[in-house]
Amino acid sequence: MREEIKSYRGSLASSLLTADSLVGPVWMREILLYIDQHFCEDIGLKSLSKQAAVTPAHFSRVFKQLIGMNITTYIMTKRIFRAKQLLLESDASVSTIAQRCGFERLPHFHAMFKRMLGTTPTASRNLSVHFRKN
Repeated sequence: MREEIKSYRGSLASSLLTADSLVGPVWMREILLYIDQHFCEDIGLKSLSKQAAVTPAHFSRVFKQLIGMNITTYIMTKRIFRAKQLLLESDASVSTIAQRCGFERLPHFHAMFKRMLGTTPTASRNLSVHFRKN
Protein backbone atom coordinates (compact mmCIF):
# COMPACT_ATOMS: atom_id res chain seq x y z
CA MET A 1 0.00 0.00 0.00
CA ARG A 2 2.79 2.46 0.84
CA GLU A 3 4.38 1.73 -2.54
CA GLU A 4 1.07 2.63 -4.18
CA ILE A 5 1.10 5.92 -2.29
CA LYS A 6 4.58 6.69 -3.60
CA SER A 7 3.32 5.86 -7.08
CA TYR A 8 0.29 8.07 -6.48
CA ARG A 9 2.42 11.03 -5.44
CA GLY A 10 4.60 10.69 -8.51
CA SER A 11 1.68 10.22 -10.86
CA LEU A 12 -0.24 13.09 -9.31
CA ALA A 13 2.65 15.49 -9.48
CA SER A 14 3.67 14.64 -13.01
CA SER A 15 0.45 14.01 -14.90
CA LEU A 16 -2.78 14.39 -12.99
CA LEU A 17 -2.35 18.02 -12.12
CA THR A 18 -1.92 18.68 -15.80
CA ALA A 19 -4.65 16.46 -17.18
CA ASP A 20 -3.88 17.74 -20.69
CA SER A 21 -0.58 15.89 -20.61
CA LEU A 22 -2.17 12.57 -19.62
CA VAL A 23 -1.97 10.05 -22.41
CA GLY A 24 -5.25 8.23 -22.71
CA PRO A 25 -8.85 8.64 -23.73
CA VAL A 26 -10.62 11.95 -23.28
CA TRP A 27 -13.19 10.31 -20.98
CA MET A 28 -10.39 9.41 -18.57
CA ARG A 29 -9.17 13.01 -18.38
CA GLU A 30 -12.71 14.14 -17.67
CA ILE A 31 -13.15 11.46 -15.00
CA LEU A 32 -9.88 12.43 -13.31
CA LEU A 33 -11.01 16.03 -13.11
CA TYR A 34 -14.38 14.90 -11.77
CA ILE A 35 -12.73 12.71 -9.12
CA ASP A 36 -10.49 15.59 -8.09
CA GLN A 37 -13.56 17.73 -7.42
CA HIS A 38 -15.78 15.01 -5.88
CA PHE A 39 -13.51 12.45 -4.15
CA CYS A 40 -15.10 13.14 -0.75
CA GLU A 41 -18.49 12.09 -2.11
CA ASP A 42 -19.85 8.57 -2.54
CA ILE A 43 -18.25 7.69 -5.88
CA GLY A 44 -16.84 4.41 -7.09
CA LEU A 45 -16.20 2.20 -10.07
CA LYS A 46 -19.84 1.64 -10.99
CA SER A 47 -20.87 5.28 -11.02
CA LEU A 48 -17.66 6.51 -12.64
CA SER A 49 -17.75 3.91 -15.42
CA LYS A 50 -21.39 4.80 -16.07
CA GLN A 51 -20.48 8.49 -16.26
CA ALA A 52 -17.68 7.64 -18.71
CA ALA A 53 -20.04 5.43 -20.75
CA VAL A 54 -17.74 2.41 -20.61
CA THR A 55 -18.04 -0.94 -18.87
CA PRO A 56 -16.70 -1.22 -15.33
CA ALA A 57 -14.15 -3.80 -16.50
CA HIS A 58 -12.84 -1.54 -19.27
CA PHE A 59 -12.80 1.49 -16.96
CA SER A 60 -10.88 -0.43 -14.32
CA ARG A 61 -8.34 -1.79 -16.80
CA VAL A 62 -7.64 1.61 -18.43
CA PHE A 63 -7.53 3.40 -15.08
CA LYS A 64 -4.99 0.94 -13.65
CA GLN A 65 -2.85 1.15 -16.81
CA LEU A 66 -2.76 4.95 -16.79
CA ILE A 67 -2.66 5.70 -13.05
CA GLY A 68 -0.89 2.64 -11.68
CA MET A 69 -3.46 1.73 -9.02
CA ASN A 70 -7.10 0.74 -8.90
CA ILE A 71 -9.87 3.31 -8.55
CA THR A 72 -10.70 2.41 -4.95
CA THR A 73 -7.11 2.85 -3.79
CA TYR A 74 -6.81 6.09 -5.75
CA ILE A 75 -9.92 7.63 -4.17
CA MET A 76 -8.95 6.37 -0.71
CA THR A 77 -5.48 7.88 -1.07
CA LYS A 78 -6.91 11.24 -2.10
CA ARG A 79 -9.25 11.16 0.91
CA ILE A 80 -6.49 10.28 3.37
CA PHE A 81 -4.15 12.98 2.06
CA ARG A 82 -6.97 15.53 2.27
CA ALA A 83 -7.74 14.41 5.82
CA LYS A 84 -4.08 14.79 6.77
CA GLN A 85 -4.09 18.30 5.33
CA LEU A 86 -7.23 19.21 7.28
CA LEU A 87 -5.78 17.74 10.49
CA LEU A 88 -2.75 19.99 10.13
CA GLU A 89 -4.61 23.13 9.06
CA SER A 90 -7.75 23.10 11.20
CA ASP A 91 -8.95 22.52 14.73
CA ALA A 92 -11.92 20.43 13.59
CA SER A 93 -12.38 17.14 15.39
CA VAL A 94 -11.07 13.94 13.86
CA SER A 95 -14.63 12.67 13.37
CA THR A 96 -15.65 15.89 11.58
CA ILE A 97 -12.65 15.64 9.27
CA ALA A 98 -13.39 11.98 8.59
CA GLN A 99 -16.94 12.88 7.56
CA ARG A 100 -15.77 15.79 5.40
CA CYS A 101 -13.42 13.43 3.58
CA GLY A 102 -16.12 10.90 2.75
CA PHE A 103 -15.77 8.37 5.55
CA GLU A 104 -19.04 7.13 7.00
CA ARG A 105 -17.48 5.28 9.93
CA LEU A 106 -14.74 6.63 12.18
CA PRO A 107 -13.09 3.22 12.81
CA HIS A 108 -12.70 2.72 9.05
CA PHE A 109 -11.11 6.16 8.75
CA HIS A 110 -8.67 5.38 11.56
CA ALA A 111 -7.75 2.03 10.02
CA MET A 112 -7.17 3.46 6.53
CA PHE A 113 -5.23 6.45 7.85
CA LYS A 114 -2.93 4.21 9.89
CA ARG A 115 -2.52 1.71 7.05
CA MET A 116 -1.53 4.39 4.55
CA LEU A 117 0.48 6.77 6.73
CA GLY A 118 1.72 4.50 9.52
CA THR A 119 0.25 6.62 12.31
CA THR A 120 -3.14 7.53 13.70
CA PRO A 121 -4.90 10.79 12.81
CA THR A 122 -4.52 12.12 16.35
CA ALA A 123 -0.82 11.23 16.49
CA SER A 124 -0.29 12.91 13.12
CA ARG A 125 -1.98 16.08 14.37
CA ASN A 126 -0.06 16.04 17.67
CA LEU A 127 3.25 15.61 15.86
CA SER A 128 2.45 18.58 13.66
CA VAL A 129 1.51 20.74 16.66
CA HIS A 130 4.75 19.74 18.38
CA PHE A 131 6.86 20.79 15.37
CA ARG A 132 4.99 24.10 14.99
CA LYS A 133 5.73 24.99 18.61
CA ASN A 134 9.44 24.26 18.30
